[in-house]
Amino acid sequence: TTFRQIQIAVDSNQRLLAEKLARESDVSLDEDIVRVLHNMWRFSPRRRGAYNIAKWLGVLIEMGAEVSNEDVYDTLNTIARTKTPDLAVETLEYLDGRDDVEVDLNMVNIVLNALAESQDSQGSLRLLGWMRQDRMIQPNTKSFNFVMKAACQAKEATECEEIFKMMVADGHEPDSMSYNIIMHAWLAVDHPKQARRWLKFFESLDNVAPTIVSYTYAMKVAIANHDLPLAETWLDRFAEDSVQPNSHFFEEVAKLVDACGTRDALAMLVECFISHVDPSKPRMPVAAELLRVLCSKRKMDHHVAQIDVLFKPQNRFQQTRARPRRRVEKQRGNGLRGYESDVLNLL
Repeated sequence: TTFRQIQIAVDSNQRLLAEKLARESDVSLDEDIVRVLHNMWRFSPRRRGAYNIAKWLGVLIEMGAEVSNEDVYDTLNTIARTKTPDLAVETLEYLDGRDDVEVDLNMVNIVLNALAESQDSQGSLRLLGWMRQDRMIQPNTKSFNFVMKAACQAKEATECEEIFKMMVADGHEPDSMSYNIIMHAWLAVDHPKQARRWLKFFESLDNVAPTIVSYTYAMKVAIANHDLPLAETWLDRFAEDSVQPNSHFFEEVAKLVDACGTRDALAMLVECFISHVDPSKPRMPVAAELLRVLCSKRKMDHHVAQIDVLFKPQNRFQQTRARPRRRVEKQRGNGLRGYESDVLNLL
């Protein structure tokens, strides 16, 4: 039967064959077949998958089948990840025009995120305006953050700031991500003083706790302004905070300190790293080796020894030695071993 043939094609991951069988079928497809065709395109990374999953969702709705919110979320997320924002907006408009489908805030936020990833600030503003006019679906802080992100991606820092003010005027409470985005926006257009102004305002807040991303942007802003006291203030605050660090934070800060920092700033960063680091976390050895190289360049032997105690030299390249012998010999022939090559790439 047609259903059996399509099912075999789907099970064999032959999506195009399944589509061809469905297109050439002499009998009308029932709900079970359509649902299989819809599900097989979930989270496809290709645009063809985005258009097909939207098509089969529409077929399900038109035939009167029950469509859950999860079906719609998966469809919109698949479209969003393929960066086809126009299709995401068209799908949302189609769903909004149906009486048998109830559009909710999560669906709109997925589309806003798709617009933000595509740097479509005007499209995200139009969708935000529609939400603010529709009393059934009101935007939340996450919605405004996506619109700010779109403006930030398009390097429209002033527009990003206006959206922030609009969010506050509508009675929504900005979160740490809101401040991260607006600092990023001003740094992206090479206005570090404006970013510093927002950082100082964020620093004065008691009701918004910084995340590890906030600390990373704080250090970027401080170094961009050549304000080492501000950088040290945020490093001290980070050292006292219970936020879980990641390797990206230490790698970013190390590069910034190396570019325009002092020995004292680097020493403070190493102390902060040693007191917070979990050696078992991914890429932490890379961050450790980066700091070790920077300390070696500045003849900071004591701090090199501290890093060596935590990441023992005989264990630093354990991952490389565990690889097949042929690959290790090739790396040695190039003069690079394991994490050292990653460190040089970072530098």
